[in-house]
Amino acid sequence: MSSFISEERSAVKFMIAIIGFEFAMALIFGTGLPIAYYQNLQQLLVRQEMGIAALQTLLHLTSHLYTLIFIQTGLAHAMTPAPPPTHQVADLSLTEKLSWAARGRILTILAIFYIAIFRVLVFFTWAIALIPLVIAAAYDGWVQRKVAQFRFVYQSGQKHFIGNRASKIITYGLLLIFFLPIPIPPIAIIFWAVFLGLFSYLWMRNMPKRI
Repeated sequence: MSSFISEERSAVKFMIAIIGFEFAMALIFGTGLPIAYYQNLQQLLVRQEMGIAALQTLLHLTSHLYTLIFIQTGLAHAMTPAPPPTHQVADLSLTEKLSWAARGRILTILAIFYIAIFRVLVFFTWAIALIPLVIAAAYDGWVQRKVAQFRFVYQSGQKHFIGNRASKIITYGLLLIFFLPIPIPPIAIIFWAVFLGLFSYLWMRNMPKRI
């Protein structure tokens, strides 16, 4: 059991490390142009698959939540250095140049959070219909396990292992889906739910009899 817990913690740490690496790259090399480009592509995919009305609603909710979390709490102001008094680079001191460079990169990081909020809302829009599917698949696997116990059917430890690991990896992968710096079509959430349901069924169906 301890080995399973340690491996799960390692998987979570790995996902968090990848997201941290993304933020570090944004802080070192980031500009707003790539973020704005792939956000436009992300919005285009949402509009094509969910419609213009859904896109406008999601953008409104995203702006509201972003303002509530980062603006009204003062986080954005605290994180962002004050802008230099002039936009002429030659007129800036070294400290002001560094402050200007840091300001642009921190604004890029805040833009990543904005996109993450947008994707979370897209996910929950689809999850209302898809999460019950995953729960039903897992419950069906549990019922099949109970039937197999009465029929003395062999429970595959290998299938249980595959289902357990794959379900957790797919679940943890949501962290990457929310922050991954590439446009993701909303239909990918359907595939996410289908695979999670299949592996959850496999996991519950082959649960050891002693549990």
